[in-house]
Amino acid sequence: IQIAETPAIVSVVQVMVSSVLGASILYFAYLRGVSRAVIAVFWFLFAFSIPVGLYNVTMFKDVPFAQCTLLWGFLMYWLWVHKKDSGIFEPRLLTILVFSFVLMGFLVRHNGFLFVFAIPLLVLVVELLPRRAALQFLVISWTLFVVLQFGIANLIGVHKRTSYPRLEFWMKAGPVFGLFANPDGYYSDDPAGDRRRIEEFVDVESIKREYRRGSFEPLFYRYRSEDAVEVYRDLSRLYDQRVAENAPILIGDKAYLFATIIGPFRETYLWSNDLRERRFLRNRIWWNRQFFPRWGEMTMLHRLAHAPRSAAAYRIQEKIWNYTSQYAGLFRGRFVFWNAVVPLFVLAGFLAAYRFLPGTALFSLVVLFQVPFVFLAATAYHYRFIFFIHYCGFFVVPLALAEIRSMKSRALEAGEAQEANSAP
Repeated sequence: IQIAETPAIVSVVQVMVSSVLGASILYFAYLRGVSRAVIAVFWFLFAFSIPVGLYNVTMFKDVPFAQCTLLWGFLMYWLWVHKKDSGIFEPRLLTILVFSFVLMGFLVRHNGFLFVFAIPLLVLVVELLPRRAALQFLVISWTLFVVLQFGIANLIGVHKRTSYPRLEFWMKAGPVFGLFANPDGYYSDDPAGDRRRIEEFVDVESIKREYRRGSFEPLFYRYRSEDAVEVYRDLSRLYDQRVAENAPILIGDKAYLFATIIGPFRETYLWSNDLRERRFLRNRIWWNRQFFPRWGEMTMLHRLAHAPRSAAAYRIQEKIWNYTSQYAGLFRGRFVFWNAVVPLFVLAGFLAAYRFLPGTALFSLVVLFQVPFVFLAATAYHYRFIFFIHYCGFFVVPLALAEIRSMKSRALEAGEAQEANSAP
């Protein structure tokens, strides 16, 4: 078995993690009294989900991020249920939390950064652990983050190879281009100065002609200099100055982008694999030669070849992909198999019902608190940005039913204890 120098090991690990994590949560719900029929339904939906299957074998960092989201949502739920059932703190709980945080710590560079601060604070505020243990978890977690981000990352040269001004403007480029592309104009006390500043990067007429809310990459990468730090910083300042003054334009563009992703509609970019067709591979090699010359030739891409072992299985795969990914209006194709609206509203419903099902609401909160950040930070019509909603949505109903069973069991035990105490 080849493990080194192959991307296949990433897919193998992602499939194994999804299998173990999903099975563990559903088995937990089963032990809590949820019927086998309900467990079987949600196991089937998760195991045969087209997005889950395709993303598990794809190297998107959004996949381990979705797995971390599910893990942490379930851990918060589990801590709440454990607290209500026994009320006894066990030191192993803190060990499990810290170990899980270490595993997640390697994914905090972008997506998981929010977890570093939110999870320890959530444990402390909701009192999922005794105050002392919660404070220990918070201190250990934040210390680990500092070690990873500023210690290990510096040792292996992560920060040296990252242009942070360029990365910052990448997150702001879409809204800035959107201001100049807006047909009704935008508010500015110095429009001529704004035009002069943006045209250091790309001319305004190109923006008006080519800008799309979910595909501004061709405009962004037209400017190839990775060393013009001051240009990126100046355009980031332009964003800070103008976008706040033109919030309706920003919110309108972001709402359109988010709705298109979560729909998903015709423009939504669902999934990709450059090896499926040689033309995709040629396009990727051309793209990297044009815009990332410092990376050198993509020798790995040259060596890899799309060579399925079974032609018959590949034809079946392609038929499934074409049927489930096509845009054919409502209730067909991608609108059925790739729709994240349903899990989004289900999670939101359980969050609103926090007074009745607080454990399930905690699970939903861990998933949904990221949605506002995705709303503002998403830069393309790419389904991977909201994959974590789809991924976690399969488990919220079994966990809710398990919590209802637990509440009934506690009520029954309390009633029996009261009868025993009142008996002569």
